[in-house]
Amino acid sequence: MLHTQAPVADELIELRGLRFHYRDWPSKRAGAPDLVLLHGFTGHARSWDSFAEAMTDGYRVLALDQRGHGETGWAPADRYGVGDMADDLTAFVKALGLRSFSLLGLSMGGMVTMEYAGRRPAELARAVIVDIGPEIVTAGA
Repeated sequence: MLHTQAPVADELIELRGLRFHYRDWPSKRAGAPDLVLLHGFTGHARSWDSFAEAMTDGYRVLALDQRGHGETGWAPADRYGVGDMADDLTAFVKALGLRSFSLLGLSMGGMVTMEYAGRRPAELARAVIVDIGPEIVTAGA
């Protein structure tokens, strides 16, 4: 039997006083786990389109436009810290009812991934960080 892929859905959701956009790719496999993708500073949810489509064999894929990026609303200028974005992700996860999901963050999204993983490790099945690492302070070394 040929399985036809449902098209990606563009969704809007209100979180923490901002309108967020995300793309939702259904999995080709029933009951597949969730994979959340966080773009870098110059990116947006659509940056993940090719990768997300390739991952639908094993995951439902959700790509979030982070605050001030893509089709998501702008926040006040002083509200673009990693903590603010991790709070957005917390609200997104809660709103969608995600449990034991995988999180992949690129660059700025990797910083948000590290922050989220440090705060809420029990919620993650795995975390993948691309093109960024933790800052190491060498003072006193």
